[in-house]
Amino acid sequence: MKLDLRSLAVSRIFLGFLVMLDTVFRMQNFEAHYTEEGTLGLSLLQKFYAPTGPCLQCLSPHASWSFFLLVLLLISSFAMMIGWKTRFSIFLTWLLTISLHFRNPLIVDGGDVLLRCFLFWMLFLPTAKVLSHDSGYKKFSDVQNPTIKSWAFLTLPVQIFLLYFASAILKSGKEWWPDGTASGFALSLEAFVTPFGKWITQFPEGLKTMTKLVYLMELLGGFLFFLPAHFRTVGVFIFIAFHMGLGAVLDLALFPWVATACLLSLLPTEAWERMAQKLNWPQFKKQITKAKKTFVLPQKEIILAWMAMPFLASVLAWNILSYQKKAMYEPLRKTMLFLHLDQYWGMFAPYPLKDSGWFEFRTKLWDGNYAQTFVHPKMRSNWDNFKQKPIQGNEYFVDQRWRKYLVNLWERSNASFRVGLAEYLCREWNKEHELPSDKAEQLNMSFRLFVNQEYLVPPREGKPIDLGTYNCPHNDEVSKF
Repeated sequence: MKLDLRSLAVSRIFLGFLVMLDTVFRMQNFEAHYTEEGTLGLSLLQKFYAPTGPCLQCLSPHASWSFFLLVLLLISSFAMMIGWKTRFSIFLTWLLTISLHFRNPLIVDGGDVLLRCFLFWMLFLPTAKVLSHDSGYKKFSDVQNPTIKSWAFLTLPVQIFLLYFASAILKSGKEWWPDGTASGFALSLEAFVTPFGKWITQFPEGLKTMTKLVYLMELLGGFLFFLPAHFRTVGVFIFIAFHMGLGAVLDLALFPWVATACLLSLLPTEAWERMAQKLNWPQFKKQITKAKKTFVLPQKEIILAWMAMPFLASVLAWNILSYQKKAMYEPLRKTMLFLHLDQYWGMFAPYPLKDSGWFEFRTKLWDGNYAQTFVHPKMRSNWDNFKQKPIQGNEYFVDQRWRKYLVNLWERSNASFRVGLAEYLCREWNKEHELPSDKAEQLNMSFRLFVNQEYLVPPREGKPIDLGTYNCPHNDEVSKF
């Protein structure tokens, strides 16, 4: 298997930048998602979803400790991006990233899973031979032999192949094949669809064709990564275009960009040379085309790359057994969970959701009155008081982290975590209201369900589904009111 040192470097830089950007986004919801005053305190986490691996975020309940680790993640991802102490920086970034995922699993999405897996594989690869502080900031023109060759470098193409092939295998519903209605149902989900996504629903037959093409591309397109350079280049750019298209019609946050950064690691040497010829930029062309030979890696680098093979075999077994719904050998399963290499590529599988909706929160005050509350000011600003519904679905869910959290909270298997959200909303309400009579006594949580019974037909509105009434935490002053 051949990889290009420059492609690995570009992927490392891109992923480092995305980790920094993601960390900044997470800081915006720091109190709600990572502190004891938020939606998931450590006691609630340990009771229902105890971390199975290293969780530095779980070592202390103090908010200052959690914030320090986020700042440290910013620093380590920046060091990874510029290639300073690269392997250590990647290791620290991976460790802090999986700690975040263990700390609040309810806000982890597919992009997070792909990111943490790729960070792990990069620990075993020479990603800093160019465009890094460790290499003396070697430019493309300084790389005389950028191609590295070994079967030990299968980790990256196999992981990306699994992302698509496993996803296609799990899409077993007739909505994908032969009906081709899956895209239409996906674009009916108010929580995800963008204005452009809504616009293209006026072409139902085109959507059916697109659905079948996407299914076939995921099923067969990944094999291009194991073919000669020209085919692999085509595969890389096809899937990058696919992710950019998905991001245009569905609000998927950083996932399309994480996938793009991972795909860039597979660009072969021939792709860089062809780009130099097409761009016809003399300096760029000179830098790229000087590289012709195969780079001879030090023996320790080859040995390190081979050390990843047992983990790759475990990942393959995990995906196969997950599809067959069979149990993995317990010590191996625990190792996978400890390293957070567990993965499930089931987005819109076996078919897209056919129901959607939104949460409604009613607070009972100590004076007997009721008031509606929201998890975030952005949710309040996207609420139509006259129609009693969100103005724009995906904006109502605030951002990807809140949306993922609320979608997960709707699942029956996560019902035990709803008390954390109820207590958080009570505390936030009480912070804004000083009079004892205006304090929150109870909070009722419900979900207004809409069901798509037919393809691209406006959904049927259902009754609110009661998700429980929770007593609010209060102090003695309030209880005496």
